[in-house]
Amino acid sequence: PRSLEDLKARYYTIARRLLVAREGGEAPVANDVLVKHPYNKEHDLERKRGIEMMQKRTRQELDQENAIIAEARQVEEDRRVEAEAAAAAAAAAAAAAAAPPVPPTAAPGVGPQPLAAAGRIPGAPIATGTVQDCLRFPESFPADPGPRMPSLLTADLQPVRPPPGVYARGVHAIGAANAAMASMPGGQKAQKMAEQILLDLGWPGAISGPRVATRPVCAAWLALRAEVNALVEFKRVVAGRFGDGGGDKKKRRR
Repeated sequence: PRSLEDLKARYYTIARRLLVAREGGEAPVANDVLVKHPYNKEHDLERKRGIEMMQKRTRQELDQENAIIAEARQVEEDRRVEAEAAAAAAAAAAAAAAAPPVPPTAAPGVGPQPLAAAGRIPGAPIATGTVQDCLRFPESFPADPGPRMPSLLTADLQPVRPPPGVYARGVHAIGAANAAMASMPGGQKAQKMAEQILLDLGWPGAISGPRVATRPVCAAWLALRAEVNALVEFKRVVAGRFGDGGGDKKKRRR
């Protein structure tokens, strides 16, 4: 007797020949399933033998196969972790190599001194003896800091690389400016003076922060806040020197 596979092979062969004869050739029906994927008896028999072998497996064989699959997954996971660690180490080494060298710190009392010799406020540019130098910042700031350089800035407009994470540039800039103002010499009196100068500018964003938190906008906003802090410090130093001079003049009159 013929097997089921023999009957299927005969059926699909006749169906394919009838379809081709009806259309006058294989070209019009080239994409038909009967023509494009003809029945393969040997493949069908191999498929059924594989299914029978899968169904005849014992519980012990299934457990062994599951253990092998779990071990293979663990090996793949270990390789992935090792690859990520190697990539992170390579990126850290490249970032360290590309980072600019830290300039040496001048000794106290050597070189030009800032206006406030008692201590420079964070966020205020370093003075070199004149008000123009004290309030000097670049006219523009690049949007792209360069390869492997952070886009966040300190109150001194220096690039800062915080710990890994997600940071909002505008929030970071506001926090840096507020921290610089909080550490100003003169305490709350100097802070209120700086706030009043910002209010006199007539721009609410001078206090609330930049609305469009791009790197150039945040840098320009931090530069504005630093210049205001430097102006307040300059006024404080001048007022202190003028007061000392006035006192000496009164003593001389006496």
